[in-house]
Amino acid sequence: MLVVARAKPIINMLEDIRSYIMQRWAKNRLKMASFQGLVSPKNLSRLQKEANQARYWIPKLDDNIDTLF
Repeated sequence: MLVVARAKPIINMLEDIRSYIMQRWAKNRLKMASFQGLVSPKNLSRLQKEANQARYWIPKLDDNIDTLF
């Protein structure tokens, strides 16, 4: 988007960028208005990825337990 706008005069460039951002916000607002759920799909996929990586973690008690208290 910015590559096309950079060839224009500064005022027209800023207007193009503003309209692009407003269109993106409107599109995202419509998507979220129809969303049914507690966690958005992007955040849910991130959470699932972290949970998948964490299944191999092994909890271990620190040897310096006295430093915690």
